Amino acid sequence: AITQNSDVIMIEDMNQNEIINLCFNEVLADRLILGQMNYGYAFDVIDHLFRIGVSPTLIASTLLFIIGQRKIRLLCENCKEPYPAPSKLNLKESTLYRAKGCNMCNKTGYQGCSYIHEVLVINEKMKSLLRKKEPLEKIEELAVQEGFISLKESGMKKVLSGVTSLEEVMSKTSLYEEVI
Repeated sequence: AITQNSDVIMIEDMNQNEIINLCFNEVLADRLILGQMNYGYAFDVIDHLFRIGVSPTLIASTLLFIIGQRKIRLLCENCKEPYPAPSKLNLKESTLYRAKGCNMCNKTGYQGCSYIHEVLVINEKMKSLLRKKEPLEKIEELAVQEGFISLKESGMKKVLSGVTSLEEVMSKTSLYEEVI
């Protein structure tokens, strides 16, 4: 529900077209909307907005950033087991860790949790591409040039630092398709 005179509005579920349109109208009325959409990656949100007919100019003039995140389990420091990285990943001589299981972690191999995330900041260059309704590949290319770190990259950083397993990140991202 939207209350009158709120400067910041939080919407839990922005997956319906009517709610999305209402949110854009509220942004145009100088309100900040923080909302949740159920899409896998930041660029999926932009793709969805294009597909439902939201004007590229409206997207460019109102969207500030998109955050994608996944919760991951952390390896148990007491029993994590080292192994060489799979050759398909081209991580020359990297050691990865996998869950083993012990009494400290109830034989799960994991203890605690963290997040992997991607943050897509909509800067002026990106707004220009959005207004022109350039292909998402071009927008993503610009984002990467400007420092965008994808969920897969965020996950691999945690894998390479030994805090989680490759299997855990693969189950949360499309990294699975690249390894298998």
